[in-house]
Amino acid sequence: MKKLFLLAATVFTLSQTANAQLYFGPEIGATMSQLSFQNDAAGFGTSSSSGLGVKIGGMLEVPFSNHWYFQPGLFWDMRTSNASQTYLNNKANDYTWRINSIELPVNFVLKTHQEGHHRLWFAVGGYASYGMGGRLENTDYNAVPYSYYAGETITLSNAIDYGGKNPSSLARLDYGAQANVAFEFPVGLFIRAGYSKGFANRAPYSNLNYQSSSMSLTVGYIFGGNRNFIIP
Repeated sequence: MKKLFLLAATVFTLSQTANAQLYFGPEIGATMSQLSFQNDAAGFGTSSSSGLGVKIGGMLEVPFSNHWYFQPGLFWDMRTSNASQTYLNNKANDYTWRINSIELPVNFVLKTHQEGHHRLWFAVGGYASYGMGGRLENTDYNAVPYSYYAGETITLSNAIDYGGKNPSSLARLDYGAQANVAFEFPVGLFIRAGYSKGFANRAPYSNLNYQSSSMSLTVGYIFGGNRNFIIP
């Protein structure tokens, strides 16, 4: 009976310690994202530019020590990106993607100082995202046969067809690497700046290449644990 009591007390103590070490918090901010646009077909020139977006979600933080942390998260990511495709006659098709995704980032974080102090973060990791909606707006100089020679245009707006094989299609899955830096205040408020680079080709055709990248600036707050708790 005594051994059973000691075992139960040990399990309870360990569970309380584990709970004291877990942190979580909301995070929201803005992004500048770009879906790079490359067309390998002869006679086309392409260019891409960034657009403003929003991300909102939260993260979980598990410390390995006073300075090293494992930090997964879950976000609703709304991105905008612009591109242009130019023909030999200098006419162009202009594209604007508005892409909604669920994003799962995973970071390994080094923090200066100990908990309860002003701290800098340095983090590296990766992410995976899953497309959940959005639209493609296309100002097309070639929508009507031969009309682009006269400078006529037509603007089309279509829901993104994830996994399809048409001009408004994108691959649903994206993944890549990321790095970020942050400043944390003693109360748990933090400001984070980050950059991510996608590795997946999200284009619908073999002669196209769409790859995503994004810069972000977010604000969050860390709850949970014991802000005076120091890991031995």
